[in-house]
Amino acid sequence: MSRTRRGHRSGAAHQKFVRDRGTVRPSAATGPCLTQATARQPPRLRNCDGSAGQRFAP
Repeated sequence: MSRTRRGHRSGAAHQKFVRDRGTVRPSAATGPCLTQATARQPPRLRNCDGSAGQRFAP
């Protein structure tokens, strides 16, 4: 297993994302979705709930 520093990508499954009906989620997990709460906050992983903050335009 390679060591990485914070912010570096290792290419592991938990770092791969897929688009699914307008949402973006980790390919290794179906529960969380990328969520943009406000324009000034960074996106975070939260449970998928279908809210507007979880829908991204293509």
